[in-house]
Amino acid sequence: MFNSPLLETLRLLEDKEWQQLDRFVHSRFFAHPDNASGVIALFELIKRYAPGFDHKEALSKKQIAAALGQSEQYVSKVTSGLHAVVRRFLGWTYQTELSHEFYEQLGLLQFYRKKELPLKFKSLVDKVQGQLDAAMDKTNTESLFQQFLLNAKKSEWMQENQPSMDVNLLQTMHYLDCHYILQKAQIVYNLILKNQNNSFQSIDYISFIDYIQYFLQSNQSSIDELLSLYYEAIQLLLNREGADFDHFQRLLEKHQGSLSEYDYYSLSSLERQILLTKFRDGETHLLEKVFILYKRHIEKGLIQIDGKLSSTSFSNIVRYGCRCGELDWVEQFLKAYRADQLSGISNPEDLYRLYYAYFLLSKGSLDEAEYNLPLDFEDSIYKVDARCLELMVLYQKQSSLLEYKIESFRKLVRNTVGLPEIRRNGFHNFALVLRKMTNPDLKRNDKRIDKLVAEIQNTPTSESFWLIEQLKQLKSRQGQANG
Repeated sequence: MFNSPLLETLRLLEDKEWQQLDRFVHSRFFAHPDNASGVIALFELIKRYAPGFDHKEALSKKQIAAALGQSEQYVSKVTSGLHAVVRRFLGWTYQTELSHEFYEQLGLLQFYRKKELPLKFKSLVDKVQGQLDAAMDKTNTESLFQQFLLNAKKSEWMQENQPSMDVNLLQTMHYLDCHYILQKAQIVYNLILKNQNNSFQSIDYISFIDYIQYFLQSNQSSIDELLSLYYEAIQLLLNREGADFDHFQRLLEKHQGSLSEYDYYSLSSLERQILLTKFRDGETHLLEKVFILYKRHIEKGLIQIDGKLSSTSFSNIVRYGCRCGELDWVEQFLKAYRADQLSGISNPEDLYRLYYAYFLLSKGSLDEAEYNLPLDFEDSIYKVDARCLELMVLYQKQSSLLEYKIESFRKLVRNTVGLPEIRRNGFHNFALVLRKMTNPDLKRNDKRIDKLVAEIQNTPTSESFWLIEQLKQLKSRQGQANG
C-alpha cells in the first residue's frame, strides 16, 4: 500500500487539487466502482497522511485493513477502485488537450491564471460563459460538465485573488451532480440493452432506478426531462410495472435534438421495438408509426452497419411500406439497396428477389411478381415465406393451381425444421383461411365474409393484413354486383 500506484499519484497533487478531489469523491451521484462506501472510507482514512504519505507503517495494507475492519483482499479491491476515481478526476481536470474550442479556451484560462493576467482571465471567462448560455442545448452531459469546469476555474481564481466575479459553488457542484447522474443513466441503459438477450439480474439495476427517482423528486434541474427519458427507457427495458411508454415517446420527441446520433437511434429503436410488439399483438393502427420510424432511421443512415442493412430490417421495411401504401418510396428504397448490401443471410440475392416480388404484388404486377419468386430458397425459413407469397399471387391471379398449392404449402409448413411454433401456427391458419376464401359460396354471403374477417383478427394468422384486404375487396365487388 505504501508504494502503491494510488499513493504515488496522490503525492503529485497540489493543495487545490486535493480540495477538488475531496468534493469529487464525495459527490452524491458520482459513478463509483463497486464498494462505493469502501472507496470513500479508504479515502477518508488515508487523506490524513497527505500530502507526503510518509507514514510507512500506518499505510501498510495490514494496518489499513485493521483500521477499516476488513480483509487485506478487500483493501486491494477498494484501493484499485479509489485509484480509478483519482485517475478519472485527473483526466477530466486536465483534458485541455481535446480538440474542441471550449477545452482550448479552458487551457487559455489556465495560462492566464498562471501568468497572473486578471483582466484577460475575466474577459475570457465572460466570453465562454456567454457562449455556454447561448448554446441551443443546455441539457446534455457535455454541456453540464462544461458549466462545471468553467465555474471550477472561477472558484480557483477567487481563492487566489479578491473576489472579482460571481460564482455559485452550490450551482457548480449541482452541474457536476447532474452530469454524473445523467451519464450514469445513459451507461445503465446501454448496459441493459447490451445484455437484453442474455441472463442478467434486473435486481442489479433497481437501486439505480430508485436513485434516479430520488434525484428527480429532490431536485429541480434543466436535465429533469432528459433524465426522465432514460428513467422511462430503463423501466421499459426491464418490463417494470408503472413504465410509461406514452411519456417516454413524448420526451423522446421533445429532446431528440439534445441527444447524440447514437443515443437517439438507440432510444428510437426501443420505441420502434415496443410499437412493433404492440402492432403484432393486435394494435394494427400503429403500423404507420412503425414505418415512419424505419423511414427516419434509413434516411438518417442510422440503421445501417458499415453500409449494410440486416435481412430483418430490409424485409420489415418493404412489407410495412407496402402495407402503408408507400409504394413509390419502397420502389426507390429497392433501387437504392442491392442484394450485396444485405447482411445476416447466406443467400441475399434470393431475399432481395422475394421482397421485390412482394412489392410487385402490392403494386398489382402479378406476372412480374410470380416471375421473381425465389421458390427454391436455400434458407428453409424464408422458403416458407416465398411459398406463402406464391399463394397470395396465385389467389389474385385466380389460378386453377391454387388449391393444389395450398395443400403443398401446408405440408411444407408441417415439415420445415426450425420454423418457430408461432410462425408455424400463423402459416397454418393462413392456409386454412385462404382455402375458405376459395369457396365460391363465400362471394355471395357478406355475413360469412365478416365472420372470416373476425376469425383472422382473433387468431394469430400470417399475412392477416393481405387476407383482410382481399376479403374487403370481395365484399365490395359483391356489393357493386348487387347494386
